[in-house]
Amino acid sequence: MKIAALPKTEALCERFTVTLNGQPAPVAAARVSAMNYNWGWPGHQRPLDQTEIAGFVRCESNEPVEVCAVVKENVSEVCVRPLSKKIAVTEDSGKMTFTLPGPGQYVLEPNDWHEALHIFVAPEVELPAADTLYFGPGVHEIGLMELFDDQTVVLDAGAVVYGGFVAFGRKNITITGTGILDGSWEVRTSQTQLVSALGIWQDVSDRDYFLDNKQLRAYIEEHKVLNGCIRLHNCKNCTIEHITCRDSSTFTIVPAACENILIDDVKLIGMWRYNSDGVDYFNSKNCVLKNSFLRNFDDCVVLKGMCGWGHKNLENIITENCVVWCDWGRALEIGAETNADEYCNIIFRNCDVIHGSWLQLDIQHHNDAYIHDIIFDDIRCEYTRHQSGLKFQESEEQTYEEAKMLFEQPMLLGAFFMDMGLFGPGHSGQNVERIRFKNIQVIADEGIYMPKCGFEGFNTDNHVEDVVIENLTFNGKKLTEAGEANLQCNEFAWDIRLK
Repeated sequence: MKIAALPKTEALCERFTVTLNGQPAPVAAARVSAMNYNWGWPGHQRPLDQTEIAGFVRCESNEPVEVCAVVKENVSEVCVRPLSKKIAVTEDSGKMTFTLPGPGQYVLEPNDWHEALHIFVAPEVELPAADTLYFGPGVHEIGLMELFDDQTVVLDAGAVVYGGFVAFGRKNITITGTGILDGSWEVRTSQTQLVSALGIWQDVSDRDYFLDNKQLRAYIEEHKVLNGCIRLHNCKNCTIEHITCRDSSTFTIVPAACENILIDDVKLIGMWRYNSDGVDYFNSKNCVLKNSFLRNFDDCVVLKGMCGWGHKNLENIITENCVVWCDWGRALEIGAETNADEYCNIIFRNCDVIHGSWLQLDIQHHNDAYIHDIIFDDIRCEYTRHQSGLKFQESEEQTYEEAKMLFEQPMLLGAFFMDMGLFGPGHSGQNVERIRFKNIQVIADEGIYMPKCGFEGFNTDNHVEDVVIENLTFNGKKLTEAGEANLQCNEFAWDIRLK
């Protein structure tokens, strides 16, 4: 087993003292959201009193790992998530011991979910030796670094790299290693744009404007578009693996109009800022995200159709064996931007949603894509009595406690046409159809009701049709009636079947 070191200048999470297989492990600090509270961009970043400090430890091991974590407080209850792993914890006077089965991502929660300890066990990694851009142990400040064809970037386990990576029209790029890529160097202001393609959608002739890398570069520079940790524009055959991304100013990882992208064993933590999404695919195909952890303040895994690439489909995209903690928005989602000809052959499978916000498994349709043949299979969604209820902030002075509660618990699953026309042209006679939710488990604390499953079409020309929910369970009980499944549909949602 290898334990990742930290540079001496890095802040530590003081709540925990941790050993792994008896060896001391530094607990890195990550700022995270402390409440399910959001509003539109107010011209400045989120106030820190809406956040808190969590901890994370990293190691490499192909074998089980014995963890001992100590806190200087009374522990009345404790769990390790995902609950599906059934990891038993022994606790005595604030000393918690448990064994992790091997590579994976886990969260220790003493008392409740606040200020939790995240534990990232990577498989033992052999780093490339030749033809690499290597960041060794220590702190590196790189700003925004552009990558080129056939380039490999390595972040040593002891490296903390402050900056981001970007590529335009490149191929065969690899970003690897078990180090930390920190996006906090980038500052969002009212003069910076959240993402490209939001400012040109009114002109339909520009739907493929960003397939020209020269035009894309000029647009990004002119509008001061934020980069986040990793942006791959119009790229092919690229891999991102093993790294930990922390504190992005915007969407963390974006493959935009890309093909053949593999994202494996990445960990996203410390995303507390407005719109700090996880992995956002823009109009890409033949992509796999697997074995990863995503905790984000907004959507965690989301497939977006952006106007600047609007005639490129989202197709053949798999998300599997991931652990997801959504502090705001949707955990696993199609949308909200849906500017593409088609979304098809999209699979989410074998994932654990350990905390949620608005909606766990979602199709949110705002624009003009034909969305079909989508599968959510073998997803475990956890619901806790310690949930922070969903609220919108309505003024600078309003506190979370004063705001109106919208939802006490997240909705479970659904597909919704939205009457907004945001992000691009409005609905144009396309449907959402042939959607399958299979083997969806709700794992809920005592006293929590079955969350909503909802389907809402927009009109007869823009409807939801042919949806099957098969083997839906609530705390182990299979739900076969619409009432007990809390299934709600409007008049433009047709052929919704519970099996």
